[in-house]
Amino acid sequence: IYDIINSHMSDNLRSAVVAKGYDPREFSIFAFGGNGPMHAASYGRELGVEKVYILSVASVFSAFGIASSDVVRTYKFTRLHNMPADVDAINSTFSEMEKNALKDMEAEGFKPESVALIREMDLRYTRQVHEVPVGVENKKLTDKDLEKVVSNWEEVYEKLFGKGSGYKEAGIQIVSFRVTARSSPVKPRIRTYPLDDKDPTQALKGKRDAFFRKYGGFKGTDIYDYERLKSGNILSGPAIIEAPNTTMVILPDQEAIVDEYLNVVITKL
Repeated sequence: IYDIINSHMSDNLRSAVVAKGYDPREFSIFAFGGNGPMHAASYGRELGVEKVYILSVASVFSAFGIASSDVVRTYKFTRLHNMPADVDAINSTFSEMEKNALKDMEAEGFKPESVALIREMDLRYTRQVHEVPVGVENKKLTDKDLEKVVSNWEEVYEKLFGKGSGYKEAGIQIVSFRVTARSSPVKPRIRTYPLDDKDPTQALKGKRDAFFRKYGGFKGTDIYDYERLKSGNILSGPAIIEAPNTTMVILPDQEAIVDEYLNVVITKL
């Protein structure tokens, strides 16, 4: 059951990352939720990621995120333009959308100067059903700027679907416009801890057998109390770290370090 869950997680993550044109091996995993830290060492290895971060606030990470996230409003307007498009009409559309965005953000108590405006357009080749978004500079656009946007979009398209997948001869259409207004409330200051000794003995609760099917069955496993770990401690697998709100697993041939935020970072996968 454990192996099947890990395989599902790695498949889902791989699909999500590859669908955006990226290689999972170029990333790290942030494991959160009550169960994420128990599985991340395994599916992180399957994906070939660089590191796995098991967060000190793992089980409440979503709540922590929403409490400290930016306030964001997104506006979308659909109007079809065949390229080459009228740049004045495009500037007018973005200008009107941004005016509405600033008005709404100001009504929520944000000063205009504290609001960042991010532009995107959705483009497609003629007769395609789905569009691909591309970023647009936040300024009055010229015809040359618009040509650059289209060029950037073609690069994004080929990154998603493979070199040579573009077909400019079909014609290119701008389908919709998007403006995102973003402002940051006061952010929490996350406490850091000075690096301590590498030896985690002070957090060792004992040793017990734990079953690792891919490593030949039961293995003598160090059991650690998360609340007694210190920044700088290095843990060698197999190890289980027991926290009040989650359980962290380090596989037999892995190694982890406790960083300055008290996250457990598996650095050897």
